[in-house]
Amino acid sequence: MLAVANAAAFALSFRVEAPQQVVEGQKFSVTFQLVNAPSTPAGNPAIPSIPNCKLLFGPGISQSSSYQNINGHESSSSTIGYTYSYKAEKAGTVTIGAAKMNVGGRSLSTKPIKLQILPPDRSAQRGTQSSVQAYDIDTQTADKPVSGKDVFIRIVLSKPTAYEQEGVLCSIKLYTKYQVSKFITNVQPAYNGFMAEEVPVTLQGRFESVGGENYFAYVIKQSVLFPQQTGKLTISSGSYDLTVQQFETINTSFGRMRSPVDKTIKVNSNTASINVMPLPSPRPADFSGAVGRFSVTRALTSKKIRTNEAATIKLIISGQGNLKSLTPPKFGFSSQFDQYDPQTAVTASPSGATLSGKVTVDYTFVPQSVGQFAIDGTSFTYFDLNSHQYRTIKVDGFNLNVEKGSASNAVKYNDAVMKDILPMETGSLDLSKSHGSIFGEWYTIIYYIVLLLAFAIVLFIYRKKVKERANVTLMKRKGANKVANRRLKRAKRYMNKGQKELFYEEMLTALWGYYSDKLSIPVSELNRDNISKNLDGYGLSQEAIGRVINILDECEFSRYAQSAESNVPMAEIYRMACDSIDEVENTKKKQQ
Repeated sequence: MLAVANAAAFALSFRVEAPQQVVEGQKFSVTFQLVNAPSTPAGNPAIPSIPNCKLLFGPGISQSSSYQNINGHESSSSTIGYTYSYKAEKAGTVTIGAAKMNVGGRSLSTKPIKLQILPPDRSAQRGTQSSVQAYDIDTQTADKPVSGKDVFIRIVLSKPTAYEQEGVLCSIKLYTKYQVSKFITNVQPAYNGFMAEEVPVTLQGRFESVGGENYFAYVIKQSVLFPQQTGKLTISSGSYDLTVQQFETINTSFGRMRSPVDKTIKVNSNTASINVMPLPSPRPADFSGAVGRFSVTRALTSKKIRTNEAATIKLIISGQGNLKSLTPPKFGFSSQFDQYDPQTAVTASPSGATLSGKVTVDYTFVPQSVGQFAIDGTSFTYFDLNSHQYRTIKVDGFNLNVEKGSASNAVKYNDAVMKDILPMETGSLDLSKSHGSIFGEWYTIIYYIVLLLAFAIVLFIYRKKVKERANVTLMKRKGANKVANRRLKRAKRYMNKGQKELFYEEMLTALWGYYSDKLSIPVSELNRDNISKNLDGYGLSQEAIGRVINILDECEFSRYAQSAESNVPMAEIYRMACDSIDEVENTKKKQQ
């Protein structure tokens, strides 16, 4: 609610709602909304004509209002809508101009907005009866097969060639002429040879024209890729299960009606390749792989430098490029300084086809001597993608005046006479030879045997641990439950905050990751069939396996379905996921 009841006039506004895209020949509506008017206006708004569009009728007037009282705080709002219907007659991008209206002595106007009118499908222009149009459900009948021209998935790269370590935007896009009610990923495309940084996406469709046909286009996954090697690199195909909605006509007592019919199809994406060029030679001696455009600043965080007290040089590399792969430069410290390993913190986020942000490097050192010292400067070299040249940034050093600190490494000696050592004995000591065993008494022998056995047991356990740690698959399998629980706790926090998309994303990460580690399934082979097969071999019952697959399907559906809502609450999905993991953990693995 936008206004308190006794101050509603302050929230008076006039706005327009219209589609961003329509197709030539399609009918559409434009609604001008008057919000929180003090009284009902006498006339209608003065609306502009829309180029390339024909006004069919209007306005249709609707009114709505609401009232709320929370702990004595009252609020109310009201809306009057003026809806006009149009028909798009010619393709192009047009402007819906400002509508004007006088309310209570005030002149209000809407903001102009853009409207894109797309050309009609080429098949529709030819009058093909079997063709399907995304904007016309009359053509989406259940008797038609869903072909690869109606629904397909493409991997789209932002450029065909790139330098090594240059960012490339990879978008996996769904093109469909039908509404999609369910979307399940079986096999994700593999980014072999790339370092990938995933870009958050919102499943919001828009019209796109491909080959003269209009489709609803959705970006289902997007990543910034940084090639790690030269040559031709190929992104493998992905596999997906989709449920699309078609319509059948049924006769009822109220007349003929359309009823939606679900149809499940399998869709494989294309593969995509890019030619990765090597960086020019010769490379500067101090070049360490930075590609993009950067700037460097440095500062000494301590005002006074004293012996035996830590001080820090802070270096900040800012800009756009492969920030997460940067190797920081080194400063030249003399032998009078103790140095610690540089600590690096990266703050970067996707920006277009690269990463934007900064890398902060802390160089911590401890002076050991008093006096004047010089810390040599350094340099940072990167490959500039705009000029296709190497650029070097000189970083100045520091002149330090090191003062004496409060701590001291001087060793203090005790000059007092030592009284805990007695003088040496002199004279006859009455020594005699002993002919006993070199091992001493019998209990000494047992003591030695126990020590040897304890050493052998410790050595055996140590060698076993070393062998286990060398087995990466075994370590992942043992730690699968711990990693999954940590991710499930994070998902529970999202659930408590009502962040559905983040909750289902974290649940999928936890479940897929757990079964990959627990069952030793490589990520490239991770799909439902392999999980079912391995769980069966592990010893889990078919009923329990069905519950596992059902949870994965529910999470996939709730995350990727745009309009449908899951019938299972988040709390129930969370409980079922925890129970399924506990069930696997409590199942004794079959002996192979």
